[in-house]
Amino acid sequence: MIILRFFFLCLISSCAFAQQMNITPIPVIQGQGKVSALVGQKVAVNGIVTAVFAGKQGLEGFFIQESIPDDDENTSEGLFIYDPAQTFKGKTGNLVQIIGEVAELKSARSSLTQIKNVSSILILTENNKLPDPVTVTLPNDNWERYEGMRVRVKAAEGNLFVTELYQLGRYGQLTLCSTGPENQPGTDGRLDQFTQFNTPDAEGYKHYLTEMEKRKIVLDDGSGVRNPAQLPFGREGKPFDMYHAVRGGDQAKEVIGIVDDRFDAVRIQPTETVWFKPTAKRLYTPPRIPRKSTLKVAAFNVLNYFNGDGQGGGFPTERGATTPEELKRQQDKTVNVILTSGADVLSLMEIENDGFGEYSAIQTLIRALNQASGNKRNFVACEVENRGTDVITSAILYDSKKVMAVGPTVSMPDGYGTASFDSARRKPIIQTLRELKSEQEFTLVAVHFKSKGIQSFGAGNEDKLDGQGRNNEVRVQQAEDLKNWLDTRPTGTQDPDYLLMGDFNSYAQEDPLLYLDAYHYKNLFPLTSYSYVYDAQWGSLDHALATPGLMSQVTRAVKWHINSEEATILDYNTEFKTPEQVKNYYDASMFRSSDHDPLIIGLKLKKASVDHAE
Repeated sequence: MIILRFFFLCLISSCAFAQQMNITPIPVIQGQGKVSALVGQKVAVNGIVTAVFAGKQGLEGFFIQESIPDDDENTSEGLFIYDPAQTFKGKTGNLVQIIGEVAELKSARSSLTQIKNVSSILILTENNKLPDPVTVTLPNDNWERYEGMRVRVKAAEGNLFVTELYQLGRYGQLTLCSTGPENQPGTDGRLDQFTQFNTPDAEGYKHYLTEMEKRKIVLDDGSGVRNPAQLPFGREGKPFDMYHAVRGGDQAKEVIGIVDDRFDAVRIQPTETVWFKPTAKRLYTPPRIPRKSTLKVAAFNVLNYFNGDGQGGGFPTERGATTPEELKRQQDKTVNVILTSGADVLSLMEIENDGFGEYSAIQTLIRALNQASGNKRNFVACEVENRGTDVITSAILYDSKKVMAVGPTVSMPDGYGTASFDSARRKPIIQTLRELKSEQEFTLVAVHFKSKGIQSFGAGNEDKLDGQGRNNEVRVQQAEDLKNWLDTRPTGTQDPDYLLMGDFNSYAQEDPLLYLDAYHYKNLFPLTSYSYVYDAQWGSLDHALATPGLMSQVTRAVKWHINSEEATILDYNTEFKTPEQVKNYYDASMFRSSDHDPLIIGLKLKKASVDHAE
């Protein structure tokens, strides 16, 4: 009884104190700027509880909103109440009165106005009708006026599209966007890389990024917990799992939740379940290559395939698998995707550069491929001594039951041309191959140009902010050196049919691709194709370029979207994952076997008659 009487007296005292302070309307606290003018001041505020994200499993607080908005559309009616002690025991629909200090939850690119150091929370009434969500359409460039409020987010035209999944497993968030006037048809409503469709241009790129920011919003899970055991945002009415995983390009008609501004991004904390509808189905087999094709040539980025010492030790590796368990997970996926592709000739990127001995990464992968095929395939490596000094390399494998190597495997000599492949270290690998059935030949060039990187590779390679990123000058030099080297017919063949495949680290309208195109190395894929997503933007770094005579022998060129559209959580890595995630979000399927999509080219070879340099 004494305790109850003391608590009752505290409530009376707090209520009286609030009346003495006067109630400060939420819009006055929020103001029209990003930061409240009342920071540091103690205030009393009333509002209806619109969402509760309590405790460390949530956001350690709840949101309130004015029941009747004011006349100023530029001030928000909502506010976050930071309540780490979980003082509030009520629920949504409560009208509450709160006394606390105005503050800003700041990070590098965000600032959330909130009430902290709460000294009193009173429930005035219950079961109040929640304020109707305000409809906000993308594109939108003023989220501040909705901060803390209930909103219904829709696209001005069509649906919302999933354009980024990178942080889904780590933080339970993904990025949504609307289509825009500059959007191209290849990626539906997703955000495109500027230089996939536009020639590099600093002013154009700046404008593009500004407009792009208006089209996107982060959809969060109402929690700051890392590595959630159960991922949010299901597909077609089913919770997220290996078979109902949300994928890039999936669509939602709308999302309803609270506008939040923390962790460096404006985000929606949903208050209603969000279900996504697929734009396209997962493909468990590649897009069809015509039956008339007699050869399939494919390019695979094997996502840093390192095998330790090749005998079960040597972990963690410099890149790739850090444990034997990870290598097993990676290898199972890699073998599955290669065999399912039906490829006869393989151009590989990001395989360990440790030679061709019994315990090398290449031989480990070859043994796994042949064993998994029941020895119906007989893959062998094209061996070349000088592959550069980088820890990763490109490689060519082929099924000796379908083709044979003609002449030596070669890589660009040190010091050739501008020595661009010396400095950047990943040398192109080239091999002429003869199809056993037709006895016709073509030459495959496995390519991996210098990356856009996080550092500039020497003077002149800084990011010029034109959409091409860093190290463009090196990549242009590599394109020039490669073209000139191929003109010398380095494998000794007189057959003019050349196929360049791999990761050019250049989007379709960037300088290196335009240079090669001018010398008749034509891209087999349209601009609307994509193979990679970075910073929520879609485009193609992976290309297949053919000489004129070979183009007429290509039956079809496809990109198999098994990686770019899948969430990172599904890959082979076990780092930054809980034991539950490691168990629940992995299988040996081809999905998320890498971060780049495979390229598959169908060929029906015939006697060549057009010189590749014409």
